[in-house]
Amino acid sequence: MTSIGDGAFYDFYALKLVTIPNSVTSIGQSAFGRCSSLTSVTIPNSVTSIGDRAFSGCTGLTSVTVPNSVTSIGDYAFSECSGLTSIKYLCRTPRAFPDLFYCYNDIIYEKATLYVPKGCSVIIKNQQIEPWNKFRNIEELPATDVNIDDAVNTADVVAVYTRIIDGSEEDEEIVFEDVNNDGNVNTADVVAIYDYIINGNDTDQ
Repeated sequence: MTSIGDGAFYDFYALKLVTIPNSVTSIGQSAFGRCSSLTSVTIPNSVTSIGDRAFSGCTGLTSVTVPNSVTSIGDYAFSECSGLTSIKYLCRTPRAFPDLFYCYNDIIYEKATLYVPKGCSVIIKNQQIEPWNKFRNIEELPATDVNIDDAVNTADVVAVYTRIIDGSEEDEEIVFEDVNNDGNVNTADVVAIYDYIINGNDTDQ
């Protein structure tokens, strides 16, 4: 399965849990619209697009994770998801999706916490990127999560070593591989990752 079609589970109010496989690249319009019993959803790194109103009206939804792979999100994709308390937007370069979380009285922006990769909160605020700039509570994920997959493990070590070998990229606003923020990507960043894995100590962000 590579896509979830338009309206695939629309108004399936008994649906509580869904696992989207890594083969899926797109989620269609209203695919999970009005699935009011759905409580959480993790969208895999294979997904690149989410259609209009894909999760609109999922009032039981409390948390959602949008991976870095997603480059297109349709209007009102998470509108009227009034139960949301945790939103992880794992994007290296924050994009604007102004009408994404439309809800009566903007309740989502007041009560939900937005989690973003290191350095992204400053970009969001300085560039006024909607709707992310509307959230009252914005927290940054551990700097040790180099590959931004919502986990800190040896894959992050590999990402740092790859950067050391391949060199830098031009016009980057954030160098995620510079874990300790000293202006260089080297073995000190690897040590910082291992320290986090073993002791749970994150570097200053």
